[in-house]
Amino acid sequence: MFGSLGNNDYFCSVIIKMRETYMISFKITMKKTFFISLLAMLPLAANAEAFKVGALWYELDVDPTVVKVVASEDEPYSGAITIESSIEYQGINYTVVSIGESAFEGCDALTSITLPAGIERIEKGAFFGCCWLTTMLIPNSVKEIGLGAFSECTRLNYITIPNSVTSIDQYAFDKYL
Repeated sequence: MFGSLGNNDYFCSVIIKMRETYMISFKITMKKTFFISLLAMLPLAANAEAFKVGALWYELDVDPTVVKVVASEDEPYSGAITIESSIEYQGINYTVVSIGESAFEGCDALTSITLPAGIERIEKGAFFGCCWLTTMLIPNSVKEIGLGAFSECTRLNYITIPNSVTSIDQYAFDKYL
């Protein structure tokens, strides 16, 4: 909803649906010049929601041309999964750069996952509790492994960590053996 507060000041109240149940509402008071800038950014805010391509769910990452894999809004992920290095959604190509926070958490029927070259981050709790995951080949593009990323992966018996990884947070591999 847009309106005027008089004196060339405008306000904008925007509600964005985030991950089905969370709503964020904010008001912005701005001069007329900033009002036009905000209008140009509204399509980006609308794309903040998760969207599905194939069997996986994605969200825009920091850059509007890249996405991260996020938790399923349907059934938990299961079986053997291959993540592509890029996807197309609504006619736009996106590069997949991250496995989002808790993306595969508790997916106890996930047996294997193939990560593409180009993934830079495995975020906090990304594979937490994936108890049937036995092998993880981390590509050379990964720089960060987040807090508890592979915690409680009790059957994980083979993992490669390339030299490109410069940061491994606490408990990344807690109770994986």
